[in-house]
Amino acid sequence: MADEEETERRIGMTRVQDSLDRNNKLTAEMHKAIVGNGGPGILTRLAVHGKILALYGTLIVLILGGLVSLAYNIIKTGLIK
Repeated sequence: MADEEETERRIGMTRVQDSLDRNNKLTAEMHKAIVGNGGPGILTRLAVHGKILALYGTLIVLILGGLVSLAYNIIKTGLIK
């Protein structure tokens, strides 16, 4: 009876160790994806995309400001009544 309990305990420990090994492997793969492994990771790519979106936002504001200014000047000079 004690041998069966010891065998079941060892089987359970083996299963736990296998689960931990799989978990460690998946964690390492996720870390490589997030941080990067010799190339840009997710964090770097998100930072670049954020800067590009900020640049696009600035360009849109400048273009809209120019259009509003142009429309104001056209109305002010009386070209359109």
